[in-house]
Amino acid sequence: MFIAFEGIDGSGKSTQIKLFKDYLKSKSIDAFVTAEPGGTEASKMLDFIIRNFDIPTEARLLLFISDRIIHIKEIEEKLNRGEWVLTDRYSYSTLAYQGYGECMDIKMIRELLDRFCPLMPAVTFLLNISPKCAINRAGMHDLIERKGYEFYRQVSEGYLQLTKNDKRIVVIDASGSINDVHKKIIEKWENEIERTKSRISV
Repeated sequence: MFIAFEGIDGSGKSTQIKLFKDYLKSKSIDAFVTAEPGGTEASKMLDFIIRNFDIPTEARLLLFISDRIIHIKEIEEKLNRGEWVLTDRYSYSTLAYQGYGECMDIKMIRELLDRFCPLMPAVTFLLNISPKCAINRAGMHDLIERKGYEFYRQVSEGYLQLTKNDKRIVVIDASGSINDVHKKIIEKWENEIERTKSRISV
């Protein structure tokens, strides 16, 4: 099973993915946790460039996609062995951040993703939170995070636009406490997803 956690910076993805891993472990399921960008040793150099250099948006898009191509190889190897994989960010981040946030051509991004990154999660938890709350939680640590409220508003709206045409995305209200958000994720998983996971493509 391949599951992604998405949301703007400060939405709590990293915390919730760890809690979900612990939940799965309590059900005797061991899951591998990874992240983008920089989820593999080879792609850490790409992550360094993305975070530390002011490069053109087109170059940043291609670096994110290059990172994902490398990442997919590792994910597929684990899935082929029957392992569960949880990722902190995946293709929806590219559409939301580069497409809606940086106003790049959505159709072009989709074509690149379809061509080079066809593997998609069976389920994506989208942690939905107001940009102002997220920015206060996350601080401003790198070039993307310092773009401010308007950028985050566009990204947040982009994520919600993506949910309209993709039933694999499960929206979670992430404005509450860590415990509250975790309970909502588990409730969605147990009540809506786990019952039908046999019909979900892994």
